[in-house]
Amino acid sequence: MVQLPNKFRLFLVLIDQQEFTAAAEQRYWWDRYRINFTFYVNFAQRLHYLRFGDEPTVTTDGTAQELTQTKVCQLTPKGQRWVAGYRHYRLVHENFIPGVVDLKHMARICRRHPEGKPWEWILSLLDHGVQQAQQRTDMLTALLLQKHKIKLLQHLGKYDAALETLQAVFYHELSEPSSGYEGIHGWQLSQKYPSYEIQELRFFLEQLDLQLEDFLLRFGSWLQKRNMTHSCFTRLEIMAIVMFAYLDDEMSLAAVFARANARRNDESSNIISNK
Repeated sequence: MVQLPNKFRLFLVLIDQQEFTAAAEQRYWWDRYRINFTFYVNFAQRLHYLRFGDEPTVTTDGTAQELTQTKVCQLTPKGQRWVAGYRHYRLVHENFIPGVVDLKHMARICRRHPEGKPWEWILSLLDHGVQQAQQRTDMLTALLLQKHKIKLLQHLGKYDAALETLQAVFYHELSEPSSGYEGIHGWQLSQKYPSYEIQELRFFLEQLDLQLEDFLLRFGSWLQKRNMTHSCFTRLEIMAIVMFAYLDDEMSLAAVFARANARRNDESSNIISNK
């Protein structure tokens, strides 16, 4: 038995105004949603929710010409009424993350917070996903969800909130000990920094009319509230890496990494000598 309500509404929201052949070739129908495309199309037509129209094209002389072989899927007035209030399902599709942002979780948060806005629901689901990943100590998933949140906030034009989330991304990418390896000269931090996030930082500072110093002051206050016990770098070193990367100062960056490596190797030597 095919589960219709949520999936069927999602199907109608997504297929509306799509060219039929292109829609039929989309892999997400089955791979992501387990939707049998042909069955759903036929079912929607039988219920008079969906019809096909011919897409007009414009010729070189500027006149409109009907191409009957180009079929466009269109919701009927009945179909439009049935999906009214469910247009946010397109946001689920555009931000789909299995087990985090999907129909099941969206339906649940809609029931709990019916007064919310669709993008607020998506952000809430992403935050919940980050919390769950952190509880499992799955920092890679938490990091990926935070980056997804940044892109959504950027799309929404909420640059200040995106900048706040970017702080968490810098912190997690620069504080995790897994970024080191054991080399012939002892424990080493590879001299890498989140270069793509530096580009994002440039964009947000420009949009918010902020200077780098403004961000570093804010970032420093934010880092004061974090647990740095197991961090590869000190708070000041994390701030310095972001600053030098922003300024393309490779020599200063190398010096920060060298100091962190020396400190880490000294700590390792002390542990060994005390055994």
